[in-house]
Amino acid sequence: MKKLIYLLFFITTFSFSQNAFMEFQFEAKRGAQTAILALTDEFWGDAEFKSGGINIQAFNIGNEISTHRIVLYGDPANWGRSDSLSNEDKWAVFSHKLNNHIEKWTHSSSGNVISWVGDNDDYKYAQIYEFKASDPSAFKAAHDKLVSEMSPTLKGEIGFGSYAEFEAGVAKKTDKFNGTAETSMATYQIITGQDQGKYMRVMGNRDSSAFDEDNTAELAYWGKHVMPYVESNDGNIRWWRMKGFSQNWDNDLPPARFVKMTTYTIKRGKMSDFLRFWRNNTKLQKELGYSGITGLFMLVSGGESQQLLEVEPYNSHAEGMGEMTNPDVNYVEEYNKMHGWRTHRNDERAATAAIEELWGITVETAELNVEMSSKLK
Repeated sequence: MKKLIYLLFFITTFSFSQNAFMEFQFEAKRGAQTAILALTDEFWGDAEFKSGGINIQAFNIGNEISTHRIVLYGDPANWGRSDSLSNEDKWAVFSHKLNNHIEKWTHSSSGNVISWVGDNDDYKYAQIYEFKASDPSAFKAAHDKLVSEMSPTLKGEIGFGSYAEFEAGVAKKTDKFNGTAETSMATYQIITGQDQGKYMRVMGNRDSSAFDEDNTAELAYWGKHVMPYVESNDGNIRWWRMKGFSQNWDNDLPPARFVKMTTYTIKRGKMSDFLRFWRNNTKLQKELGYSGITGLFMLVSGGESQQLLEVEPYNSHAEGMGEMTNPDVNYVEEYNKMHGWRTHRNDERAATAAIEELWGITVETAELNVEMSSKLK
């Protein structure tokens, strides 16, 4: 009997404990600082946040690869804006404008705020020391004692944070249990939308037999060394990649730096209308030499039964996700030539009508965390 599931996308999303931060470092284009500040001030200056907030900081000395960083802080279970400017369209426009002033994004990290004393906006400069503590608990105790003795004369703020025991736990677990192509896992952090800040573990390149294996030791290690630092866990979701609806997908390629995920919720009885348009587009795009990578996945378990997931991996926002051999081709005309007169209009209308109106499409972008992912030779 032929296997129904020949490849599974196995996804778990979770966030870590409260009082956390995320930082995104970048190299600004020469002379672009004023424009970046004006742009971010316009977008975030009067923003209302569910918790915490955002800082834009410039490096003066000590950082050789970055000129600035964006720091988000607060409760990761309740992150993001609470006002009307939080929609996807305005975020997309802002991101596009911001990237025009950035040479490249250089580094990102996240962690927990363990100690903090002071609350004074009069001091605009900070000095940061990064180190690896052999005994974090002992260091915290000594740090807090020292700060308490300094408090009567302290001006400004002093804080102590951790780049997450959670991240270290995931990295060690991955090195221990996920070091081969057959067991590999990739860790992504969602960087847009309402789930921004959450981590996503992806177990690709699997067939259905992978879920029959005994992974008791691996789960026990995860429960002991990682779960204590997890604030919430959205659970596991299993997806089946639909080969005839995907293109340029290669399981042997390393994980891309970015991945765009579009989730479609289809009305009952309308799946064939949606998939007909998708299948015809896939066939035409292959004929026209489309260079991008696209995978279409159908939900197997862990969510709503009428969901499909489009996955588009890519390595650079500047380079984009792909293009046709002839970028000036009349796509609609070629579609009708291949599939019949006016089929593009009719197929597109039927596919659009098949999607749930109010909540039918969700788009998110995630970025790879290399240290928390499998390192294959």
